[in-house]
Amino acid sequence: MTMVALAGTAMASQLPGPQTRPVEVSIDTVTLADVSSDRFRFDVQSHVTSTRSLKIKQVRFAHMRLGRLPVYLSPLRQSLTLDKGDSLTLPPIPLTIYFRDLDSLEPLEEVVRDQKAVVEGNARVDLGLGLERILGGVAHVDVPVKVTIPMEIPGGVVGQAAALATLGAAQIALDLGGSPLNLLRQSQRAWESEMRTRYIPTLVVAESRYALRLPNNQRVDVAVRGLGFRISADRFVLIGEMVEPWKYDADVAAAIQTGEASLVEDARDLLVWPSREATNANTARSLSRGTIQFDHTPAKTESTRVVVGNRDVKLQIFRRDSDANYAVLRFTRPEDKGPAIYSPGPSEPSQSWDRVTLFRVDDAGNLESVLTPAHRQDNRILLDDHVDDHAFGSLLLSQQGAVGMVQEETSGMVLRTAW
Repeated sequence: MTMVALAGTAMASQLPGPQTRPVEVSIDTVTLADVSSDRFRFDVQSHVTSTRSLKIKQVRFAHMRLGRLPVYLSPLRQSLTLDKGDSLTLPPIPLTIYFRDLDSLEPLEEVVRDQKAVVEGNARVDLGLGLERILGGVAHVDVPVKVTIPMEIPGGVVGQAAALATLGAAQIALDLGGSPLNLLRQSQRAWESEMRTRYIPTLVVAESRYALRLPNNQRVDVAVRGLGFRISADRFVLIGEMVEPWKYDADVAAAIQTGEASLVEDARDLLVWPSREATNANTARSLSRGTIQFDHTPAKTESTRVVVGNRDVKLQIFRRDSDANYAVLRFTRPEDKGPAIYSPGPSEPSQSWDRVTLFRVDDAGNLESVLTPAHRQDNRILLDDHVDDHAFGSLLLSQQGAVGMVQEETSGMVLRTAW
């Protein structure tokens, strides 16, 4: 996957400082796994080390750079239990760098030639299971990453020479007007410009807020953030999770059902901002102020069972990976009208895309565009690489237009022709 930084805002909560971090994340090696005439694929190896007993739900990365190149590392979604002092190697993360996305291949040539690179950015470790991850408002740990690591190239000197020769030939092709690679880059640049002009204004940022009351009368405030998009001048679509987030999380739903927590009814609200507007709560369009209202909300739940203590609890929850996971809302003020998305119409049931573009809001306040291969399977669009929950509700864009919406880490729905 590759990433391009755009503009936006977001919120974050974190532990207070490095001296209190219960977990560390280290990048160990980057291996050149595959060399092609238009791309290089790497495997990034990392590990986590705990300073106390804990549970990890997910590790995700932001603002990562490989040398001078901005890169996007897919999140590692894997439940892990670590004891104090444990060090665990994580699965390798595939990283593909397409030559057509670069103005110059020199930064890539530099890391291959030196066989080492500075890797830096931020790792976010989502902690715990059940209510552990929201108690006290601490759900994650932010870990800064900056390390110089070896670049491993299979074949040694011969493999390095072959990789450098490929980069040299690709640079000539990039600079040669009319070459396939040059035309691909021009097409990519035109698409990025169109995306910013046509689609960024159609996006909205949404935040669902609610609070839980614990048996000791402690109140825990929860905020779930995602994206959405306009389907007409005044109507827009969000994932259904924004309506009642606790009904999409089996652990929280179980805590509410068993009495470990209760909803604070007057704490619920849904806030929405146009994508180019600062996410200030005072300027948000909201349900509580009547500046947005629902046209459609999800209605279909599914039965599941979770273990709480020694009890087997039956729940009715909503599925993220479902075509029913969407809500339609309306701006009630004329001044909030804006441009709607363009959709090219239904795609073929078996269609594949070399890359689709999606968006995510990071915790530092930036809106990013992320590119990944994808394919359609029946009425679902399956992403070849994982994304995190900050991309939920995003459009999925092909060069023909908007084709889908992200609903969970690896899939989304095909855009409806009628909402």
